[in-house]
Amino acid sequence: DKFAALLAALVHDFAHPGVTNVFLQNTRSDKAVLYNDQSILEMFHAAGAFRTMLNTPGCNLTELFTRQQFCQLRETIVSMI
Repeated sequence: DKFAALLAALVHDFAHPGVTNVFLQNTRSDKAVLYNDQSILEMFHAAGAFRTMLNTPGCNLTELFTRQQFCQLRETIVSMI
């Protein structure tokens, strides 16, 4: 949980666009549609951080995790963000 909390804190505003969830909803942005108006920025930050971590050589901090460990970490981080 400490590792998850640290990662969540590091990525909680990953690639933030500088607007609010309400703005994204009101402007019918692609992000709002993609995330069904539910915690748009939070889901955007989590997805982008995991996408970057898993697809950038040398950045996958979970490469030695079991599937269960990875799923637990991901679930915890997403809930914290």
